[in-house]
Amino acid sequence: MRLEPYFEAVFENAEVGFLILDEKLSVLRANPAVCRYVGYPEEELKGRSVTILVHPDDIQRVLEYHRKRLKGEPSPSSYEIRYVTRSGKVRWCSVVPILNPKLKHMVIILTDITKKRETEKLFEDIFYKAPIGIYLSQEGLYKLVNPCVVRELGYSQEELRRMNPMDPVHPEDKSKVKVAARKMLKGENVPPYEFRAVRKDGSTFWCMGTVAPTSYRGKRAVLGYLVDIDEQKKLQNQLYLEKRRAEALIQNAPFIVLGLGENSKILLFNQFAEKLTGYRKEEVLGKRWIDIFIPEDLRDKLYSVWNEVVESKAELHEYENPIVTKSGETRLIKWRNTVITEGDRFLMVLSIGEDITEKRKFEEELYRLSITDPLTGAYNRRYFIRRIEEEVERVKRGGKSFSLIMMDLDHFKEVNDTYGHKIGDEVLRQLVNTVKERLRKIDLFARWGGEEFLILLPNTPLENAKHLAEEIRRRIEELSFPMDIKITASFGVTEYRDGDSPDSLISRADDLMYKAKRLGRNRVEAG
Repeated sequence: MRLEPYFEAVFENAEVGFLILDEKLSVLRANPAVCRYVGYPEEELKGRSVTILVHPDDIQRVLEYHRKRLKGEPSPSSYEIRYVTRSGKVRWCSVVPILNPKLKHMVIILTDITKKRETEKLFEDIFYKAPIGIYLSQEGLYKLVNPCVVRELGYSQEELRRMNPMDPVHPEDKSKVKVAARKMLKGENVPPYEFRAVRKDGSTFWCMGTVAPTSYRGKRAVLGYLVDIDEQKKLQNQLYLEKRRAEALIQNAPFIVLGLGENSKILLFNQFAEKLTGYRKEEVLGKRWIDIFIPEDLRDKLYSVWNEVVESKAELHEYENPIVTKSGETRLIKWRNTVITEGDRFLMVLSIGEDITEKRKFEEELYRLSITDPLTGAYNRRYFIRRIEEEVERVKRGGKSFSLIMMDLDHFKEVNDTYGHKIGDEVLRQLVNTVKERLRKIDLFARWGGEEFLILLPNTPLENAKHLAEEIRRRIEELSFPMDIKITASFGVTEYRDGDSPDSLISRADDLMYKAKRLGRNRVEAG
């Protein structure tokens, strides 16, 4: 098909796509831009229906618009559809159809808008996940509303799309909002406006709004923000009272309240801080907190952290550190901090300190009780199992071997039956203390059950463990107990072997211990 020379030049060199179609939508010409879009050469497109390029879901719409144009019926002057490239990729384009009524030919102007559509999709994703109310309006109606707007106003998405953004505005504030919004849309520098909004249930709340001109799907639109400030307004009304209360609260708070400036200079020091540290505020104001209260071995580290906070205005996370009081006592303090700034200028760190010295001691005691036998003070069975599992894993990773001693008191039931459990308990406690005195700090002595005990010996070969068991056996034999009671014990001693598990180790030590009992008791069997 020949074109006028000037049109031919435009056709061939245009950045946008041009297609010329006959009455049946067969391709007569396709310019290079279209060929780049779809990946087909012009010769391959000629004579074929343009619908080979249209996404299946959009074909009916394209055909319907074409039918209406041929009949002279109203149809869109431009629209957006998806097209499919030769490689199968789906992309978006804007279509402007122009009909030659004499020839019934169509000139189609195509513009690839895939990037625009992707940008709009990204906008919508951010829009719907935003933590504040955002809406987009077109032609005087809500077009898009995110979940925050729905939640704040109490209307459904469908209900809001039939409403004007001015509808939820309180009647007394409509005039003010209209004036501010118009100025914003004209580009004037107007601060966000405050107004009352009315929810679907009739309740009223204060919110802050802003609007800005934008476009959406090729049409002018308004982007608006809606932030619930009802609580802030209530707080504003209480600000003066709270400000007066704040000083009293700081001074009488049951915890340390400090204000620390650059170099940790003390700017605020409340009454509780005075009571806990023994210093009067007159003694410390203007002086450096770290120099007075922090143990010497921690000062350099804390100064480094402090300078970083001051320079970067970074937040200090919750942390704990010891302080030294005027009397020299050390207390453990848990701190919660807020960095106070004025613009870009650092003012102070407001530190709230809780004295957790006794609490931490209590927690440590609770932990100790959770891992020890309440009668004897030896470690309990549960803790021993955890430790032997760790020891097995350590050896598997290449650590030195270890040994295990199982000990059972001989005829201990007779002690309880003859002298009573009170005496029996005292015997057990004395025996445990005797064994502990002989063990290293890295050894673990645990009550396995009743009168059975286990000793875990890290980095200890079998021969050394056997000698230790013999020594403990003699010590027990020589002990003097109440009521002239004499106690002996039988021992099973074993060493970790390749492939051992905690269960196999304990079982082997148990077998050896019972072998010692069978061979006469008060003896050590190793293997």
